[in-house]
Formats: sequence, structure tokens, C-alpha cells
Amino acid sequence: MEDQDQMLLKSLQLQGIQIQTQSLPQLTCEDLISIFLQFFQLSGTQAFEISSIKSIKSSFRRVGKIQEMLYPIGIRIDIQSIVNPNPQESRKIIVSLLSKLSQSNKKETGAKHLTFEERLQEEKANYRTNQIQNFFQEWVNPSLCAFPEVEQRFLRLHVLNIIKKEPLIKQVANKGVRKYLYHSIVRVMDHHLQKKEVDQPLQERLQLIKKMRRSDDPEAVLSQFKGQFQAEAEKNDWEDIQKGNRQLKRAIKQLKEEDKEEEQARKQKEDENQGLFNLEIQFQEEVKEIQQEIQDTQEAKSEINALLEDIQTKLIEQQKNYDKLQKKRQKLEDINQKQQDIYSQLQSDNKDKQQELESAHSILQQIESKKGNDPEIQQLEQEIENIRIEWEKEKILQQNDADELAQQVQDRKLKLEQIQDKMRRLQEENQMIRNQGRVNLEYKEKLLVDLQNQPKEIARNQYIKKIVDLKNQLEKQKTEYLKQAKELSQLEDSLQFQDNMINRYCIEIENLINQDPKKSETVVKQIQKQYQDYKIVYKQCAELMRNIGEKRIQIYDTELKMEDILLKGYKKNVEKLRQDLTDIQAENKNLEKQKR
Repeated sequence: MEDQDQMLLKSLQLQGIQIQTQSLPQLTCEDLISIFLQFFQLSGTQAFEISSIKSIKSSFRRVGKIQEMLYPIGIRIDIQSIVNPNPQESRKIIVSLLSKLSQSNKKETGAKHLTFEERLQEEKANYRTNQIQNFFQEWVNPSLCAFPEVEQRFLRLHVLNIIKKEPLIKQVANKGVRKYLYHSIVRVMDHHLQKKEVDQPLQERLQLIKKMRRSDDPEAVLSQFKGQFQAEAEKNDWEDIQKGNRQLKRAIKQLKEEDKEEEQARKQKEDENQGLFNLEIQFQEEVKEIQQEIQDTQEAKSEINALLEDIQTKLIEQQKNYDKLQKKRQKLEDINQKQQDIYSQLQSDNKDKQQELESAHSILQQIESKKGNDPEIQQLEQEIENIRIEWEKEKILQQNDADELAQQVQDRKLKLEQIQDKMRRLQEENQMIRNQGRVNLEYKEKLLVDLQNQPKEIARNQYIKKIVDLKNQLEKQKTEYLKQAKELSQLEDSLQFQDNMINRYCIEIENLINQDPKKSETVVKQIQKQYQDYKIVYKQCAELMRNIGEKRIQIYDTELKMEDILLKGYKKNVEKLRQDLTDIQAENKNLEKQKR
């Protein structure tokens, strides 16, 4: 980007515009004004207008004048981009100037190149000539205006003589009514010509003027003309001439003041018209922006509809998963019931064998009371001892089987509780998704109502008032959003604390399991106690997750309100909703992994 800026500045220098700075970020308001003045000089703008800009002291007024001069040539520049320049706006300005300079260079056809000072002198001379010609065209018969500048004094004196002798012209001149003065002069001159009072001198002077204009040696004719003029001036009454001259000066001064007032009124009216025109253009642009925002709203609405369809499909998938988990739960309950039946049957068998053992023990006692040296009794005792040993082995096996079955039942119960917790969590997620879908549907209906209530044409005052109200509402919503973000941060800290507690409990459970296996019964009780604590912590975690979901829903509602106020930026909020949904799913997966 810096290389492109250097190329733009180099191109300006090649076009003949002198620049002191070496980069666009260093450009100031005065530098841009200097660039515009040099551009006007190169593009052939009148030097009077350029000098009038230089004479203005206020930078803001100079920038306004420059904007007015750029408007006719097709360059639209904001005043703030010149008063407070930035690299991006300065780059656009330089590109516009270079394009106009290149167009003007193509249109040049070898015309004589003048410097700014030479053009200023030439325009001053032309302005003075036009001013003199306009003066005599307004105050004197046009047939008497075709003469060199040297003879102006003669014609002025001739007019003053007529004013001195004619009260009507004197009255008209004193009143300063210009439109009657010319007709009065022509009428009086025609009257004098009819009386032959000024016929001969006037005809002679006109002949001399024509002769001097056609002559190859105008100096000789001019000297003759001056001699006659001086001779005539000596005959006139100079006091009357001076008196008429003063009257004429007063009339001219009064007319100039009126012209000045008319010019000021005209300029003021032009400024007002220009301001109204700029306001009208700005209003049209704002209306176009509103139409574009309405179009963006339609696009955002279509995206929201697509998102709602995705959410509905996900809800259907969640419902299917829930049904599958219900079936698995039913199967596990059936298996658990079967295991309990087997365990109860084993207990009943154990009781029967215990009774048999007791009866055998009673028989053994009777035999011991009667025993002697009978070998049959000793043989029976030996058999009984063997039976007792076998029974002890069988008892141990039965006890191991009973313990294994009890452990399996306990494991199935734990697994069933885990599945129930998972189902509860899925139900909570399903409810959250339903709430989000409901919020999106309500927002969609609200958008449709607002779109139908949107006026076709917006008045300028109503539009400005609406912008101010929207700005105030935006400030209020921003404070609420920051407050809710702070509460969400506190909830996340609490969730992290609970997560650390769960990890600590898991470590303690592993340590208890890895202890002495002789204390298995105590370990199982401790595990059950720890698991109950774990369930309580997990419920707290689920409650925190629900609170986080509710807070996120509130944040999403706040974002929707902000979008409703600004009527733009819907794509970003849709992405935010998707990101929030992804984060919640990731957090659920992490919690499931930690639980396992």
C-alpha cells in the first residue's frame, strides 16, 4: 500500500503539482488545499476564483469554496475528508484529480501555456475592459461606444453637458433609475440634433473618431482631436461641468450600492439553493441506504428461515436419539431384573444348603456323643470331614458368585443412572434448542410485521428523529449487554470451579479403588457415597449449564433487539448463534468425557 501511495504522489509531481510531504498519512488540510489550488491552475480555472480562495482566512470556508468549484467538473468530495484527512479519503481525492488532469491533457490542442501570474494579469485587463464597456453601454447610446479609450473623457463631458441642460435627465440620474436614463439621453440627444444645437460639434467629433480608427497614423489624428477638445473645453463653464460630474458620481455610487445589494441577495439565494440541493441529494442517498437495508433484511430473513429448518432437523434427530436411549434403558432394566431374580434364587438355594448343613451338624453331634472306638464311626467322621471341606469350598464359590452378581447389579445401577442423567441432559439441550427456535420464530414474525409497517416514503424530519431515538436505544442496549456479559463471565468461573471439584472427586475415587482389596466392602460403600456426592455436583453442574443457556438466550434476545434497532448486521448474529450452539455441544461432550 505504501508503494502505491508513493506512485500516486510521484504522478502528482509529474503533472506539475508540488507536494512537500512524502506519504499520505502525513497530509494535512493545508497540504490538500494547496494541491487543489495547483490543480485549478493546471486545469485552466479562472485566476480570479483561485485568488479569491487564497484571500479567505478560514480553512473551513476555503474548503467549502473548493467543493463548490469541484462540483461542476464532476468531482464529489466531502468537506470532512479535507478538513480532517485520512489516508483512505486522501487516496480517493488524488485518484480523482489525476483522472481529471489526464482528461484535460488529452483535450489540449497546442494552446499557448501561460503562468498563473500571466493569466491573472490578462483576466484583470479583460475585466477592466468589460467593466468600461458595460458602463458606457448602460449610460450612453451604443453608437457612441465604438471609440478608443483615449476619447472617453470627451464623451463623458458631452453627456454631462446634456445632463446640465436637461432637468429630466438630472432627476433620473439623482434617483438612480437606470432603465429610464438611457432612453432619456437618447431622446434629449435626438431633440438637440433636431434643433441643431449639438449637431455640428457632434458630427465633427464622430467624424474625427471614425477617421482616427481608419487612419494609418492615429497619432496625428489624435493630436488634432486633442487640440479641438481643449479649445472646446475652454469655452465651457467648468463649474457646471464639475457640478454635473458630481451628480453623475453620486448616481453611479448609488447604482453600485444597489448592484452590490442585488449581487449579495443573488449569492445568498444561490447558496440557499445549493444547500437545499445538497440536502436533497443527501436525503436521496439515505433513502437508497434504507432500501438497501430493507433488502439486507430480506436476505437475513431467508437465512434465518434456513437456520430454523436446520434446527428443526436437529430436533428430529435429537428425538430419535432420545427414543433409542429409552429402548436401551428398557433393555437394561430387564437385564437388571433378571440378575436380581438370579440373585434371589441363589440366596434361597444358599438357605436350603444352610439348613442341610445344620441338620448334618446335629447328626454329627449325636454321633460324637455315641462315638467310641467303632471304626465305622471313625470312617463316618472322616467322610463328614471331607464333606465339610467340600462344603467350605462350595460356600466360598457361592459367596464369590453372589459378590460378583451384586457387583454387576451395582454396576448396572450406576450405568442406568448415568444413562438417565444423559437423557436428562439431552432433554435440557432439546428444550434449549426449542426455546431458540421459538425465539427465532417470534423474531421472524416481528420482522414481517415491521416490514409490513415500513412506510413507503419517509419525511426528512421523521427520519432524523428516528435516527436520534435509535441512537439512544442503542446506548441503553449496549449497557445491558455489558452487564449480562459480566454475569456470564462469573457463571463461567463458577462452572470452572465445579469442574475442578469433579476432577478431584474422580482422583479420590481412583485412589480408593486402588487400595487394599481386603477392604472391598468398605471401598464399595465409600464409592457409593462419593458417587452420591458426584451426582449432587453433577446436578449443580447441569443447573449451571441451564443457567448459562438461559443467559445465552437472554444475550441472543438482546442481540436481536439491537439488530431490530439497526436493521442491519443479521449475518453476523446468525454466525454468532451457530457458534454458540457449537460451543454448547462441545461443552456437553467435554462434561461427558470427564464423567466417564
